Amino acid sequence: MNDQDLERLLKSAGPRERPPAGVERAVRAELHAEWQAMLHERRGRRNRRGAFALAASLAVAAVGAWIAGTQTAATPAAIGTLAAAVGDVRERSGWLAGWRAMENGDVVVAGRTLETAADGRAAIALAGGVSLRIDRGTRIAFIEPSRLRLERGALYLDSGAGQQQPGRLVVETPAGSVRHVGTQYELRLLDAGMQLRVREGRVEFRSAAGLVEQGHGGEQLVVFGDGRVERGATPRSGPSWAWITDATPALDLEGMNLARFLAWAGRELGRDVELSGAVTEADLAAVMVHGSTAGLAPAEALQAVLETTRFQAALDGDRILVGLRDSI
Repeated sequence: MNDQDLERLLKSAGPRERPPAGVERAVRAELHAEWQAMLHERRGRRNRRGAFALAASLAVAAVGAWIAGTQTAATPAAIGTLAAAVGDVRERSGWLAGWRAMENGDVVVAGRTLETAADGRAAIALAGGVSLRIDRGTRIAFIEPSRLRLERGALYLDSGAGQQQPGRLVVETPAGSVRHVGTQYELRLLDAGMQLRVREGRVEFRSAAGLVEQGHGGEQLVVFGDGRVERGATPRSGPSWAWITDATPALDLEGMNLARFLAWAGRELGRDVELSGAVTEADLAAVMVHGSTAGLAPAEALQAVLETTRFQAALDGDRILVGLRDSI
């Protein structure tokens, strides 16, 4: 609005008594000043809106850059390979990411979380010959190659035969952490705490308060939320361990002798291999086996393989008795 606009506005009101010239000039000047102030305020609001929009855009860009940076700044360390997947097994790379279905052969990397549904079980081949089995309804966060966190459900860890050095892998739980020493063990979260069953070897449990407990083969520890620890016996084989065989990876038998295969079957079943009669270790080592155990549970694979030889086996408690056919 300029002076001409103001004059037209005044004229449109019709004839009236004109004020003194000085008063009219003062009124015009005041109106003009107010109009200029209003224009300035509008420009300020537009500038502030633009600044706010720019700031919001920069914030969005910063968040996007942070997310992208967390995903691409460094290649995650490979922890192992998914060796067997039964049912729904999935992973996600962060709390902002969605779940992705996993398949046999997928690489498991640090910084991701793996989950099995109510129908899912899995086996992961870790470095150094360590086998990790994951039960139904379980969630595990792989923090780094030597550290993982069990958030719910249960896992079974087999560090491999013949390992004498303390294991580097630490499993964290709400009750404390577990470290193995050449062992096979099951770790299961309970509503009241945690259950640790040692099938073979030795396990060290360290509570959040610094309490250290050790479990040995055939022993079970139940750690309650208040820190109490109850000990008891647990069988090395039998129905309570059967879930592990659902996620046993297929074994390639080509180039393997019978002695080595029986050692594998004994470890999977939690039983010691004992030779009956005149059978010797050399007899078993001289027999080569073929094919694969794909689609077979360890007990089924044991019988199927021995059917092709002159030997047979019988399950007797915590033993696998191996002898010549029709001798046992």
